[in-house]
Amino acid sequence: MVIGHRGAAGYEPENTLRSFQKAIELGVDWIELDVRRTADGHIVVMHDDTVERTTNGRGKVSEMSLADIRKLDAGKGEKVPTLQEAIDLVKSGQKKLIIELKLEGLENDVIDIVEKNNFSEDCIISSFFYYSIRRVKELRPGIMTAAIASKLPIEFHRLHNDFLADTIFLRKDIVSRDIVDEAHRDGFLVCVWNIDDSRDVARYADMGVDFISSNYPDRLRQIEPHAVTA
Repeated sequence: MVIGHRGAAGYEPENTLRSFQKAIELGVDWIELDVRRTADGHIVVMHDDTVERTTNGRGKVSEMSLADIRKLDAGKGEKVPTLQEAIDLVKSGQKKLIIELKLEGLENDVIDIVEKNNFSEDCIISSFFYYSIRRVKELRPGIMTAAIASKLPIEFHRLHNDFLADTIFLRKDIVSRDIVDEAHRDGFLVCVWNIDDSRDVARYADMGVDFISSNYPDRLRQIEPHAVTA
């Protein structure tokens, strides 16, 4: 399954509605985005803890109001979207959403938004913060969760049993067939991130991964069908 990383971040400004629309047009199965909370309690789509890298503004997301953040240019005239706006667009495009929690304590707010939109079966909530993943699962067992890992070793058994994760998202340079097989044995679906070179796609697909994420999601479709084993 193809995941558009921060939408189609190789083509459009990351984590914007423009980027999500591009991913939809490119035929992704899932769109991945990152969320944080503003000073006045709104959940917005933003990767970094500050706005400098992706907008024309300065400051920490957590110290800015939604109104202040909305004044910024996130690239090509785009505004920083709220999670609600992202869900509205993704639902209209009949796609699914991966919501990465960029800090702890967002679980209740994100779950509330997901449930208000009847979107629980169409999303995965992911994080590097494994206690957040467990909290999501404790609150709403029916929502799929994903633990993100960027280095080895990985305690798959503990992630599954102690932190209640359903899926594991692995950085591409730590992935091997043995790692994928071990994850599958412990009950995980496996995603590898991010594959941007179309020449690498078949190699990772042949390892048996279930999802591949890319900033250029159309490149994931440029492999021979026989190369895909999962």
